[in-house]
Amino acid sequence: MAEKLQNLGKDELGAFILMERIQPLVAENYLVRAMQPVELTKVVSELGVYGYALGDRGMPEVRQGGHLLRTKGEKVDEMRSSSEILRQNSRTIDITGSIERRSDVSITTSPEL
Repeated sequence: MAEKLQNLGKDELGAFILMERIQPLVAENYLVRAMQPVELTKVVSELGVYGYALGDRGMPEVRQGGHLLRTKGEKVDEMRSSSEILRQNSRTIDITGSIERRSDVSITTSPEL
């Protein structure tokens, strides 16, 4: 991967986000799921902070749109959201300009953003 990135131009590099993997603390907790027995297991938490930056060669406007806290089993090594592997902790996510209702999370507009 490093070799491929070195061969990309400046404009092409802007399409990638490189992140360092953080090893979260493992804790024991109860997982509560619909139509399944309560399970005591080892879990880790993930915090996702959503935002944007808009700019035109000057200082960009940077805004936070919301956050999401999720819990998953210690051994789950997934970087995607799936109801089978992640449990939603956050009940509301504020994202400017959109409203979506789902059974596991609600997304609402926020006038202060």
